[in-house]
Amino acid sequence: MTDESVRPPWHYLSMSCKQKNCFINKGPELVADTTVALFDEVRDFIDQCLDHRECFFIIEAPEPGAYVQGLINHEGFEIEAVSNTSLGIPAGSDFGLDAADHALLESLGWSAPDNDIPNWFRYLDAYAHQPAALASEILVRTLLEVYGAEPGGFKLITGHCTEGIVRKPVPAVGS
Repeated sequence: MTDESVRPPWHYLSMSCKQKNCFINKGPELVADTTVALFDEVRDFIDQCLDHRECFFIIEAPEPGAYVQGLINHEGFEIEAVSNTSLGIPAGSDFGLDAADHALLESLGWSAPDNDIPNWFRYLDAYAHQPAALASEILVRTLLEVYGAEPGGFKLITGHCTEGIVRKPVPAVGS
């Protein structure tokens, strides 16, 4: 996605870490070209984020313009998948997510957008058994099965969250 008006609401956070050898400063990339390799890459990346404890990431799909994102900080571990609202797609449009996509998102454990969170969202226990593997499965399946992306060409945006999280409001479509 190139339109900055659609950028996820966490984008204002610091984009690099103060630690000299931090993996975030090295600009990690996703280069996998198969589903299994993508799952492994995302899992390994999230494991690093969980070890770091102050990290956010956005994984943008190349073709459909969809994204998923995660935030790990002292308050917990949250993941999100873009909604029609965040993409500025009006209800009833022929584009964007349809009822079947919504059902698939719900089957993957996502909660529907609400007044406080404009994207599909899910809170995960950062201290549970293998939270990175669970998050990776949910995020990769969402990108591939819901948004129709193919492995390869994903853009990974990372950052170090050093400030409090304040969600930016999503403007109403047409405003």
